[in-house]
Parts: sequence; C-alpha cells; structure tokens
Amino acid sequence: MLNGIPVSPGIAVGKVLLLDNRISAVPKYKINKGKIEKEIIRFTRAINKTKKELIRIQKKFIDKVGEVHGVIFDAHLLILEDSSLIENTIVQMRETQHNAEFVFSQILEKAAKSFSVVDDEYIKERVVDINDVGRRVLKNLLSRKHVDLSNLKDKVVLISHDLSPSDTAQMNKDKVIGFATEMGGRTSHTAIMARTLEIPAVVGVSDITQNVITGDTIIIDGVKGTVIVNPPPSVLEKYLKKRIDIKSLEKKLSKLRYVRADTLDGKKILLAANIESQDEVHSIAIHGANGIGLYRTEFLYLNRKSIPSEEEQFSAYKFVAQKINPQNVVIRTLDLGGDKFVSELGIAKEMSSFLGLRAIRFCLKHPDIFKVQLRAILRASHYGSVSIMFPMISGLSELREAKALVEGVKRELDRENLPYDKNIKIGAMIEVPSAALIAK
Repeated sequence: MLNGIPVSPGIAVGKVLLLDNRISAVPKYKINKGKIEKEIIRFTRAINKTKKELIRIQKKFIDKVGEVHGVIFDAHLLILEDSSLIENTIVQMRETQHNAEFVFSQILEKAAKSFSVVDDEYIKERVVDINDVGRRVLKNLLSRKHVDLSNLKDKVVLISHDLSPSDTAQMNKDKVIGFATEMGGRTSHTAIMARTLEIPAVVGVSDITQNVITGDTIIIDGVKGTVIVNPPPSVLEKYLKKRIDIKSLEKKLSKLRYVRADTLDGKKILLAANIESQDEVHSIAIHGANGIGLYRTEFLYLNRKSIPSEEEQFSAYKFVAQKINPQNVVIRTLDLGGDKFVSELGIAKEMSSFLGLRAIRFCLKHPDIFKVQLRAILRASHYGSVSIMFPMISGLSELREAKALVEGVKRELDRENLPYDKNIKIGAMIEVPSAALIAK
C-alpha cells in the first residue's frame, strides 16, 4: 500500500501499464563546422514538428472537453517560441559545434532548474510543462516514437514517473481508467486535466515505478490518495464493491441533473455548485448546477510564498463570471487562518482557534491584502453576474467595516474609470453562533 496526493476522485481497479517517457541518454558529438547550418535546420524542423503535434493534440482535447481547457497548450506552444530556449540553442550550437539534441537538453535543464528553485509551488510545477515540450522535441530529434495513449486496446491503469499534460490530453477515458505518478501536485496541469476527464488519479507516490510491473493488479483511490498493488482477494472485493456503489450512485444522480429542484409544496430551490478554482467551471453545466453558490478563493493563495496580484485574481474571477453568465457566481472573500495554514505567506500566526485571526477578521486586519481582492472581484463583476460574500461574520460591526472597504474600493475604481457592477449584491456567510442569533 502506497500513499500520495489525491487529485481526481473515484476508484480505479485494473491492470498496470508501466509507462516510461524519460529519455535516459542524450548523445553528444561534434558537428563539422561546414555542416552546422544543416544541423540548425534539423533542429528547427524538430521544433516545427513538435508545434504541429501539440496543435493537433490541443484540437483533439478541445473537441473532447471544450475550449476552456485547451489554453493549457497555449503555454506549451509559447515555450517553443521562447528565445531563451530556441535562439540560445542555435547560438550555442554555432559556438560549441555540438549536436542539436545535446545543446538543447543542456539549455532545457538550466531552464527547468531556474523554475524549480522558485519558492512557489505553482511556478515549480511549470517545470513539468517545460520538460513535456522538451521531451517531445528531443524525441523528434532522436526519431523516437511518442507513446499514443489514444489508441490503447485494453483498459489499463497508467503508472509513470510523470505524465505530461500532452500525455493526459490524449487519454481515452474508456481505456485509461486511472493513473498514478511519482511526480506532480494538485495544481499541476496533469491533475487539472485528470479532474476534467474525470479519471481517478493520485500523484506524488514515491517510488511507485519501482514497485509495479506491467500486468500487475492495482487499485487507485482518488479520494484518499491510496494506491494498493496486487491486493489480496478480500481487499480487491471490497474496492470492487465500492466502485460499483459509486457508479450506481452517479448513474442515479445523473438522471436528476436537469430536474427542477422544487419542494413538494412547489417552492423552487436554487441548486448551485461549490468550486475552488476556475478549472472546475467546465463540470458545472454537465452536472446541472444553477450557477455557483460558493467560489472559495483560498485556492489562489495556498501553496505559494507571495500574495496573488490583482491582475491574477481579476483574470480568474472574470473567467468564471463570463463562463457562468447569465447565471450568478457568489465569490467568497478570503477565508484564511484558523484551520487553513498561511504561515507560508508570513502573515497570520494566531493558529490556536478556528475562531481566531481568520476569514473576515484576518482581512480587516490586513486591508492592503483585502482591498486587492475586492478590486479584482468588483472589476470582474462587469463581465457577468457576481455577488460578494464575507465569511465568518460575527456581528454587524464587522459587516459594516467590510462594506465600508468595498465602498472605498468602488470610489477608487470610479476615479480610475474602471467599470464594475455598481449594484453588486453583498452578503455574509452565517456560520458563527453570534451571527445566527442576530440574523433576521
């Protein structure tokens, strides 16, 4: 039994396909000075071939899950236009007279290292994107075939050191029923795409490639983050039953997704979705939700060393507002502190109580952070139906103070001629006993 990070829920039980996409050795040799330009042409052809491959994969993925998730490959295509990778490779090829794959692999390694030392988990995980693109270029230079996961004959559970976004995008969910990797995190593109495709997945499983061989029976628990290799019959039976129960429940619930949520006496209930990131928007319409009742914004702040900028937040909120429009999205302001660890940001230290320095108290104590988020939310309200909800309000004084900050931000935006919904709805989450007692 191995443990990792659960990134896509569900239970997968099947046979292992051990996938090794790593390039173990890159040849190094000298190129005759008179032939270096031909070597550069060989390199540029490999770059162009990789671009065409990624565009083809992107198109297939968009056809499969929608345009919103195809933007992942825009970042990959931009890497192939990055002068620090491409132009520097050509310059060094001329200077050192070494072969294209060797020079490119050296520059690729330096670029990956520069990302990996940054104290930001999201930035660190972009190393996966660089390596994915680089590996494709190297395989084209070395005339090695890429594994095509879209044409598998049998159902398998993929096990790999790492799965690139382009690998994940090609998966046929009828054949790839789950996967586990040694690398990756919850915010990696591979994890996001696994959730989009609804394939059970666990990442960050140490040494899993050393503990399995192709053909092994394996269980992937994408809820608990557990991976069980060659389980005994009793454990296998337990998980097979669990998987059947989950599928049965999903089938029953799917029949209800477009049924009106009415009480027996005819009162209509708004059944909305809860989300943590913009990547979950795609599944909202599929599951029949009426808008977003709670957009938890903490996801933007966690696992990083710096506060997300106004533009970064604005982009995320705007995206959700536009995709949900004309339905409403309720954006809950930052709920950090208490049970949500924020010492990475060097801010809150009062961790002794869930009702300590957290949520609205945290925001009111740090108006510089709070106002950045309020500006981003208000600006996004111009692009759809947006409401603001304050968490952990304990009384009228906190609510009034928070609303006063909103009004101040509105005046700032007016002076800057930045549009927003002047009639945006503002509310509070009633979750503290004192608020429940005074609510009317």
